[in-house]
Amino acid sequence: MHKLIQQTPYYIPLFAIFVMGAFGFFAFSFDRVFQTGIVAGIGVAHVVWGVVYHFIHRDLTPLIVLEYIVFAAFGVSAVLMVLQ
Repeated sequence: MHKLIQQTPYYIPLFAIFVMGAFGFFAFSFDRVFQTGIVAGIGVAHVVWGVVYHFIHRDLTPLIVLEYIVFAAFGVSAVLMVLQ
């Protein structure tokens, strides 16, 4: 439980990224192009957050960066397929 409390400050920005992204996505439901930009921005922000998080914890490797990029690309692709 102590480790979870210690990690909370790192996950608050990630949560804020997703909440603000969801808000923007639904607020601009009339503009598919802007929604696409929001979804892409969320994906990029997730990758940046992951790189910074692992850099701070000194366990950043190219494989971790690749993992964040692949999962972000999968998530963005899935959302964009639903938008079509």
